[in-house]
Amino acid sequence: MSKKTASLLALTFFFSLLACHEETVLSAEAYGPIVFGSRLDDVERMLNVKTSQEHEDPFCYYAQFPKYPGVRFMIEKGMVTRAEVNTDVPNTLNIEVGSPLEQIKKAHPNIIVKPHKYVSNGFYLVSKTVNGKNAIVMEVVDDKVTYIRAGIEPSVEYVEGCL
Repeated sequence: MSKKTASLLALTFFFSLLACHEETVLSAEAYGPIVFGSRLDDVERMLNVKTSQEHEDPFCYYAQFPKYPGVRFMIEKGMVTRAEVNTDVPNTLNIEVGSPLEQIKKAHPNIIVKPHKYVSNGFYLVSKTVNGKNAIVMEVVDDKVTYIRAGIEPSVEYVEGCL
C-alpha cells in the first residue's frame, strides 16, 4: 500500500469516527438530519435504513430508527411530523429532562405556559418558532420537565399523540 493510500484510509477512518460521535440535536424544525415535514420514505433512503414501526392506523403512527434509540417519530400520512424524547437528548433550548420550571422560565421568558390536560400540578411549556409553524413542547410535572417533543404545529401539541 502506498503512503498516499494509507493516508487517505487514515483520514477516512478519522472522519467516520467523528461522524459517529456527532451529537444529534432536537430543534423545533428537525431531529438531526430528519426534518419535520419530510416524507418517511425519503428519510429512510437518506439514512439507508428502514424504521421499526408501531402502527395500526396508516394515517398516524410511530416509528423508530435504530440509529436513534430513545426517540419516537410521529408519522402522519407518510410524513414525519414530530419527535418525542424522554431521555437526555440535546436540544436547541438547552433544557434537559429533570430541569426545574423556574430555571426554564428564567432562561426563556417568552415561553408559553399552559395547564396540563391531565395532571393538576403539571404544565406544558411551548417554545414556538418565529413563524409559528413549529415548536418544542415540554411536559412539566411537580415543577420538573418529564418529557420533550418537537415538530410541526398542530401535531407537536397533540397531548395524546396519535389517536
